[in-house]
Amino acid sequence: MGRASNRRKHRRAERAVVAVRDDALRPLADFLRAKEERLASVRVAWGAPAGIAVASRAGWPDGSLGDRFASSVLLKAAKAPRLRDASVPDASTIASDPTQWAVAIEVLIRSVVLDGLAPDDPQVRDLCEVMRPLAEAELADAQAADAEAVEDGFLRLARVPGFEDDDGPVFLLGCCALVDAVWTLSGDDPLEPVLKVLARRLAVARLGVDGRLVAEAAVCAFSEHHLCELPGDAELLARLGPSRSENPLTDLVLDGVIEPGQALRLGLVVLHALAGLCLSEKMSVLAGAAS
Repeated sequence: MGRASNRRKHRRAERAVVAVRDDALRPLADFLRAKEERLASVRVAWGAPAGIAVASRAGWPDGSLGDRFASSVLLKAAKAPRLRDASVPDASTIASDPTQWAVAIEVLIRSVVLDGLAPDDPQVRDLCEVMRPLAEAELADAQAADAEAVEDGFLRLARVPGFEDDDGPVFLLGCCALVDAVWTLSGDDPLEPVLKVLARRLAVARLGVDGRLVAEAAVCAFSEHHLCELPGDAELLARLGPSRSENPLTDLVLDGVIEPGQALRLGLVVLHALAGLCLSEKMSVLAGAAS
C-alpha cells in the first residue's frame, strides 16, 4: 500500500542490505549492524528496555493510515524510552556523540507521537533546547553549502563537518520522521488534495509561521524521496519548485521562513499535528475531507 520509495543516501541500503549476499557489500552491512548495536546500547542507557520494542499494529486495519504510521514513524519511535522515565544524560554527554543525538531525537519524536506529550511540555522543551546548538550547527553548514552551490543540475546537499550523512538532528526529524508522516498521509492519493488537507491542519497548529508554506515544504521534500506519478502530481511539483535540501525543515531555513534555532521545535509541532491525522483507521486522509 502506498507509493514506492526512492529515498536517497544509504538509508535505502540500510533496509535492503541484510538480504544482500554479495561479499563486496559485507563491510557496509557490518557498519550498519554495528551502528544499530550502538543505538540499542545508548537507548538502554537512557532507560529503554533491552531488545527492540515495536509499536502495536494490531488495532489498525491493513493499509490504513494508522497501519502505515505504525510501520514507519511509530516503529522507530517505540524503540526509544519514554521521556518521563528516561535517564537523560547531561548536555555535554549528548553533544559529544552522534549516537546520543539520534536517541535524543527518537525520544522527542516518541514524546509527541506516542506518549501524548505536547511540543511545549517542559521536558520536551528542555531536551529540544539541549539539541538546539547541534541543529544550528547542522543548518549553518547547510546554508553555507547552499550559498556556494552552483546551478549544475545536481541536488545541493549539505555536508556538515562532524555530521555523518544521516546523523544530524534536523535530518533525523525532518528528512526522516516528517517525510515518513507525509508518506503515511499521501498513500495512493494525488498530492494536490493531500496538500490541501495538510495546509488546513497546519493552519490551526501553533507554528508561528504560515502553515501553507510548511505544508508545501513537506510535500516538496517528500517528492524527493518517493515516486510521485499520480495525476496532477507533476503539475503541482512544477508549480512549487524542487526541494533545495530534501528536508522540509532545512528548506524552510534556506528560504528564510524560519530561523535555524526554530527548526526542531517547529518540526515537533508539525509532527504532533500530523500524528493526529495519521492515527486513524481510515484508508485515506481524503475520506470525509472538505474540498
